[in-house]
Amino acid sequence: MARTWSQAEGSSARPSLSAAVRQALLLLALSAALATGRWAFVGERLPLMADAADYELELAAPLIDVAQARRYYDEGVHLFIDTRASGPGIADSVPGAFVIRPGSFDDDMLALLDIIVPEDRLILFGDGSLALANNVASRLLQRGYPNVELLKGGLGAWRAAGGPLSPRREAEAS
Repeated sequence: MARTWSQAEGSSARPSLSAAVRQALLLLALSAALATGRWAFVGERLPLMADAADYELELAAPLIDVAQARRYYDEGVHLFIDTRASGPGIADSVPGAFVIRPGSFDDDMLALLDIIVPEDRLILFGDGSLALANNVASRLLQRGYPNVELLKGGLGAWRAAGGPLSPRREAEAS
């Protein structure tokens, strides 16, 4: 006997629960296989661990180690510039160091206008990260101060090497 439309309406046209589970698992397996294939065949990806060489800071001035800076300090042929921002915990500095901070560069330079000249040899130091000192170095170079060096390791390295320390004196506009 031939099936009619009215007979098909009455019968359940939905697949069984086990067939639905099989289809869902098949779709899940296919999705996992496609994702794995894409991950395996995609080209260069960012590393999970950062390589320091990939993120090296481009320095505006050459680095100087603490031993050489200490010799220059003892000879009195360089001026030391403290680039650290003011705040709690900033109490000591290299004796005789002047303060030029990135956040108040123009005001600090105005306070030192009659003291620092372009012919001076400057050693800049900060907290050890070189970011602030490098910022000040690039601005000094733009302003015509060609003899700028960055102290490798900052004040922490200076302190660890037994360099002399004194209370920090802030820049004051005249």
